Amino acid sequence: LNNLGNLFYELKDYVKAEKFYSNSLKIKKEKMGESHPDYASGLDNIALVYCGMGAYDRAKQLHLKAMDIRKNTLGENHPDYILSLHNTSMVYSCLNDIEKAEYYALEAYEKFKLLYGETNLHCARALNNIGVIYKNVGQYEKAESYYLQALKVTKEVLGEKSLDYVVLLTNIGDFYL
Repeated sequence: LNNLGNLFYELKDYVKAEKFYSNSLKIKKEKMGESHPDYASGLDNIALVYCGMGAYDRAKQLHLKAMDIRKNTLGENHPDYILSLHNTSMVYSCLNDIEKAEYYALEAYEKFKLLYGETNLHCARALNNIGVIYKNVGQYEKAESYYLQALKVTKEVLGEKSLDYVVLLTNIGDFYL
């Protein structure tokens, strides 16, 4: 059910994705309980669907709940908890609550950096997302700095011919336009 949700999410068929994710979440709740990390993953999946639909307040509630579950069960330095920080920052960015978006994004970046070192894709993606947050509020010098850092790390990790690198180049080109 979860994989079908993933498929329809990628196809941007959010109604079907939500249906499959919700059915999966019901089973996770029944079999594992609401304090299990897999249940938190199910909440995150539905939250991403809500983001795709533009229902940011609903998404925020689910991301915060997932983050709380992961913090309590996995700890604050677990990659899944850090991913929750990242997801929460993105939904706050969509809600134009830049202060909270920045807080969670920087927290995620610092924790990814401590966990994996500065040269990894998690850090690169976090840097890019921080750039997006600053771009959205018109802090262009900060945004450019984070975009360029993300590009440098991605180049080091994957090389110039990777799709991630090309996407970042395109994003920076759009930024400069």
